[in-house]
Amino acid sequence: SDLPGGTPLYPPATLGFHKTRPSLPAKIDWSLQNPGSINKTRSEYTLDGIWRFQPLPFLSTDFDPNHWLYLRLPVSWIPFSNTIIYDSALLPIKDFNFTKWAAGLNIQIPLEQDVSEEPDHSKELLKDIPLWDGKPISQNSLSLLERDFYIQENMKGKLLLLSFPEVNPEAAVYLNDTLIGKLNGPNNEPLNVTDEVKYGETNRLSLLIGSPHKPATHATISKAPVLEVRKTALFELGIPLIVPSWQNKSLKVLLPAINHSDDGTELSIIGKIYNYSSMSLVKTTQPLQVALQAQIGCTELEFEFDATGLSEWTPENPQLYSLVLEANLGGKLLDITTPQTFGIAEVWMTGSELFLNGRHHFIRGVSLSGLSNLTQEMAKMLKRRGFNSISVSYLDGTIREENGIAIADQFGLTLSIPLNEVFQNTEKSLYKHKNLNHPSVIERQIGKHGWQNAPHSHPLQIGEVIDESRRATNRFYLAAQAFKEKDPFLLPTTYSDSGLGGDITGLSMSFSYGIPIQEMEDWLSDWALERPAGLILRNLQFYSHPAFLFQLGTQESVILEHYARFFGDSAYLNVSEALINSWRNIKTSYWLTPDYWVDFYSLAYIRAIRAWRTDRLTGYYLLLPEEKEYQELVKLKKWDTIFDAFNSPYLCYIAGTASNFTGKAHNYFSEESVNKSAVLVNDSFQELSGNFSWDVKMPDGSVLASSKATLTIPQGKRIFRPIVFRCPETKERINLKISINFNVPDEDLNLGDTFKLSVFPAPR
Repeated sequence: SDLPGGTPLYPPATLGFHKTRPSLPAKIDWSLQNPGSINKTRSEYTLDGIWRFQPLPFLSTDFDPNHWLYLRLPVSWIPFSNTIIYDSALLPIKDFNFTKWAAGLNIQIPLEQDVSEEPDHSKELLKDIPLWDGKPISQNSLSLLERDFYIQENMKGKLLLLSFPEVNPEAAVYLNDTLIGKLNGPNNEPLNVTDEVKYGETNRLSLLIGSPHKPATHATISKAPVLEVRKTALFELGIPLIVPSWQNKSLKVLLPAINHSDDGTELSIIGKIYNYSSMSLVKTTQPLQVALQAQIGCTELEFEFDATGLSEWTPENPQLYSLVLEANLGGKLLDITTPQTFGIAEVWMTGSELFLNGRHHFIRGVSLSGLSNLTQEMAKMLKRRGFNSISVSYLDGTIREENGIAIADQFGLTLSIPLNEVFQNTEKSLYKHKNLNHPSVIERQIGKHGWQNAPHSHPLQIGEVIDESRRATNRFYLAAQAFKEKDPFLLPTTYSDSGLGGDITGLSMSFSYGIPIQEMEDWLSDWALERPAGLILRNLQFYSHPAFLFQLGTQESVILEHYARFFGDSAYLNVSEALINSWRNIKTSYWLTPDYWVDFYSLAYIRAIRAWRTDRLTGYYLLLPEEKEYQELVKLKKWDTIFDAFNSPYLCYIAGTASNFTGKAHNYFSEESVNKSAVLVNDSFQELSGNFSWDVKMPDGSVLASSKATLTIPQGKRIFRPIVFRCPETKERINLKISINFNVPDEDLNLGDTFKLSVFPAPR
């Protein structure tokens, strides 16, 4: 039937009942062969191999049954570029060489030309097919893919699930020309086809891929569908949600389940916990009896296992485990779930502080758009440079992204991610727990904005009292509260940009030219006096672009003049025209700059972030370049020492007094008292005990004053160690150097800092 106004109903309930398909020669086998064994009760068949393919016009299902292309997955169809781009061979039937195919050769047709310079070769490929002849690719915005497969007679009585790991953006799924489901992007629930397939016969799977809402949409099937066969069709178990409690040493398990039989069932559940890396068995739980009522739809079985003896997951020791559940009925093993990764990690907020397993977790993170490009090499680089967390602005649900989250789990990088809409909107879903069993996820972002008290949501206004009328109407606040009520992990919530309403206020901000570095340091001092709530700085950057440092009138660069204000006359050494005007050549990333710009950035980052950490900010996420730019940043060895100075788990630097630690007094008179501090911050996950010392040296190297002590810095705390001495008597200007050192032999850790000051003759 059609919709009102003559618009065709899409997708249709049936697809091409009256149309026959061509047969392939016997050498091309479309039946289910070589199943992959998941465990004793489950096996899977990957529906890869050769598929029939043809593009279709927008909202059309009138395909030509006699003209097809044949391809192997994965495939990407990009109509808006008038180009077909495939990751595999695209084979017109007239050129299909079955002898070569059987020999394993890949026949490629060049289709990746730039259509602005080259003719559209796809038109040549399609010219003999009446439905496509003469039409540009952009008018064929849907993709029809089909594959035949044989279902054996002995599969009756088993549970058959058809899943589609990565299909974008949308797809209608047909089995034997009947619509059985719709897909909306990757990570959809599997389709139960137990009653839809024909046993002992060949079945046809058809996918109508593309957006029905607009033409010229990128259509992709980047991983083959999978048919999973389970031992019994009496019941169906979903993906267990594992909620660890570090405080109670327990694992709460929420197991979605459907009883497909007519009678109630009591299952005996046994949990087996394996080491994630070695897959060696660590623990077997005692059997638990759980009742599954008769045909009431999806229900959630809840039970608890003892977690005594399991190591905790922390950024410094990211211990992972896998949980496998065995379901027995009447003493007979009927189903074994797939391993689900988890770690013993429990997160909560106390005041402005974020705690992970009872210890303060200070966030030293980076802001990324997504996790699809997170590799092991990048994770190692982030850890080496002191980062322990990643804030993500977008989740796409792809396999690459799942791998990125798994890498974060393995390397101990905590994650701040957008609220999982699947978890919000499909509470009765059998597979709602997919991608939720990750100890790395410690914070959820509710939305772009909460209550904004000022244009830039300055931290001084964090403590504003929000009246009830605003609480009742603000959708972000309501979303935060609704989510908190049903989140079994009770994770803190925040905003990805700015505003109130979550457990933590998130500010997306930057400091640019014109703001004195001293003001940057003192920016959070008033907030630190009260600390009414957590505060995380996101997308943090300093000096947004070097091109701002030029004179508007003359259009001449004043980089060197600005540099000399901070670093002295060395700015004018080895000057060249190319160096002076190099700001004109800087493209997108302020991280990829000449060395003298690195000096600017390091000064701002070290002084400001060091001060904020001393003020006990909840955390920050630096805006770093991604992909190609990041690979270039990896090569900049100079950044290693800069990151060590402010981004290490430990801070050890010379400052002013505890009440005015950002003070920078460098000049003193003869015999004047000097009162400074050594600031030591411990943001590791253990207590630090070591040998601390400081000394003041005269120009000739002799020691003017010194002190030694054994210090213990509690986890997540800071301490101020006084440095007090009297300047020597002098009748001319002399320079003194203060040095501090903190050595932890057991950790092979040696921290230190120096500070220079000048002593002038006493005024007359």
